[in-house]
Amino acid sequence: MKTNKYTVSVHIVTYNSSEHIDDCLEAVLSQSHPIEQIVVIDNASKDNTIEKLVKWSEKCSINQNSINNGFAGGHNQAIRMTDTDYCLILNPDVVLEPDYVLNTVKSLNNHSQAGSATGKLLFKADPTHIDSTGLVINKARRAFDRGAHQTGDRFNHAEEVFGVSGAEDHYSAIDMDYIFYGTATGAYREDDDINPQSVYGKSKRAGEQALVCS
Repeated sequence: MKTNKYTVSVHIVTYNSSEHIDDCLEAVLSQSHPIEQIVVIDNASKDNTIEKLVKWSEKCSINQNSINNGFAGGHNQAIRMTDTDYCLILNPDVVLEPDYVLNTVKSLNNHSQAGSATGKLLFKADPTHIDSTGLVINKARRAFDRGAHQTGDRFNHAEEVFGVSGAEDHYSAIDMDYIFYGTATGAYREDDDINPQSVYGKSKRAGEQALVCS
């Protein structure tokens, strides 16, 4: 099955992100899988993020909020603006490998029960160590980043996890037709809110899974 027949949009919410946004967008535009739409929501940045975004305006939809609407509110705004098969929720300080979108779309299509997917997230300052390979949850119903601070040569196989990190998560649009981020969590642990068997509330259809594609 050819993956490039599936449309993908990329959603980025910025707030004082001028240091990172150029690298992030360059990596998005260098993806081997076609990107149909890039939506950037700026949450009233106080630095020169908007000035940095001006040069990307022909390739991205740049939307400037007058107030900080939060991570969740910003992504809900972006989700409502797109109508693609898949949407990639991306933090502005993440730099994607060129085949990231291609590989996550392949994994989602190869695992029919998966509603979301993510890759291995490495620390930008130290790419030899893991930031997250998805979320795990303990008996107290607290979610943690799986593999955090372990060496980057671990977790090399696709497998099911409790949920995906909010830094670089890929969702099937079938979920986004009726599910958005809950806004009560603001900008921290918002990824717990939309994952299967969510700590904060029901998020996906019964039986759907979250997948890490390493």
